[in-house]
Amino acid sequence: SMFGGAAFEMISPLGLLTRSGIFCAGVGARAVIAVFCLDLFVIKHGFCGHLCPLCGFYALIGRFGVLRVKFTNDHCTHCLACKQICPEKQVLSAVESGANGVITSGECTRCGRCIEVCEGGALGFGIFGQNNTKEKR
Repeated sequence: SMFGGAAFEMISPLGLLTRSGIFCAGVGARAVIAVFCLDLFVIKHGFCGHLCPLCGFYALIGRFGVLRVKFTNDHCTHCLACKQICPEKQVLSAVESGANGVITSGECTRCGRCIEVCEGGALGFGIFGQNNTKEKR
């Protein structure tokens, strides 16, 4: 931005709250309450999942990431522990469909939580098509 800050901070509820504390304005507090109400009453992850430009940018560049989560159905026990722990459950649709492949969604943060809880070793990290799934226990 022309003021020396990140552009997304101009609309970020936390940025607004911080500035309102500094400048004694109530805009930030109202923005945080609005986001809270949106998430609570309208749609889960409403701001972060649908409106936040920063999350949209991360999802866009995440599609071109080198590190990927791979799924091998032959090793899957269908316990769905991965879906329970994943912060972005919708990216693990391959687990429910049973299709081998790579999680291509930009929304996957590659946190590795799903890989840690996968008892069958069906999930693992891969780079440029290499299959680096955990060994089956």
